[in-house]
Amino acid sequence: QETSIVNDDRTDRTMFRWQGTPSAEGTYEIGGIRAGARELPALTLTVGKRPAEGATGEIVVEPEKAVVGVPLTISYRFFCSHRPVTGMDPSTGAESPQVRGDFPITDISGVSLLGVSPVRGQTVEGRTYQTFDIRFRIVPSSENAVTVPGCRAHIPCVVGRGQDWMGFPADRQKIFPVTIPARVVPVAPLPAEGRPAGFTWAV
Repeated sequence: QETSIVNDDRTDRTMFRWQGTPSAEGTYEIGGIRAGARELPALTLTVGKRPAEGATGEIVVEPEKAVVGVPLTISYRFFCSHRPVTGMDPSTGAESPQVRGDFPITDISGVSLLGVSPVRGQTVEGRTYQTFDIRFRIVPSSENAVTVPGCRAHIPCVVGRGQDWMGFPADRQKIFPVTIPARVVPVAPLPAEGRPAGFTWAV
């Protein structure tokens, strides 16, 4: 059971968790449950091949074509071979990966943090990764290319089950280091047609 208090609003949440390890690839259905008057539907789960142990990442830019004055979403996307360890974000009340690292993008003037996405499964070349994004927002103010700095991060992941120091069942964790290289994003000028007289920069 978890209790969170945000802006003097208290939320109590009770979670029941079952953990299983798929033994083969395929599509499986997890039956729904009923709790009081509320019924949760069945869940379809697809199990793919496991990638090599570890984690990697890339920088994703949306939209792909940057234009002066148009906001860009910069995502540091991480791909993990195992489920990242998550915890409750006190600012949102949602669970997010417990990643630690150095993100020089925060030193750029005008950059704002949009948040961390939930962990999701993503299949790449037949192998299923546990992925999540750390998203930032930036607005190009000139036609100069934007250099998005790379980052170094450490992601704790659950790699199996074991026992804690008292002998009780517990997750076995391993920290995977990730280095994402910088990416240069070309920035196109605003269309000349329709510009106001005397226009010199984006507003």
